[in-house]
Amino acid sequence: MTYFVRDKAEISDTRRTGEGYVTARAKAVRSGVQEYRAYELGDAAIADGFSRNDVVRVMRPDAEVFATDSAATFSHVPVTVGHPREMVDAANWKEYAASVDTFEIEADETALPGQEEENANQ
Repeated sequence: MTYFVRDKAEISDTRRTGEGYVTARAKAVRSGVQEYRAYELGDAAIADGFSRNDVVRVMRPDAEVFATDSAATFSHVPVTVGHPREMVDAANWKEYAASVDTFEIEADETALPGQEEENANQ
């Protein structure tokens, strides 16, 4: 089974740059077993026979999460506040984006942190 996973990030180390941007560190992805409600995983989980509110345990192995090609999918993507009901893409990013992930890979045991940048002068 392959699921698109929407997740939250822990944000820390915020600071304002001389140019007026705010930077922060965020744990962008995690490895290990994580629990989601089926509706959080989208139509694929429902198609696999889960009811909307069933708890689905998803194993995300280190080898997959921290692989270079996997990590590259998190680079330079819009960061949203909350989970939009639709996928964020080139056509709708202005509606949902709160900042952009400029991502520098630094893996710890369970998380792959990213670097966020937001223009605080908007």
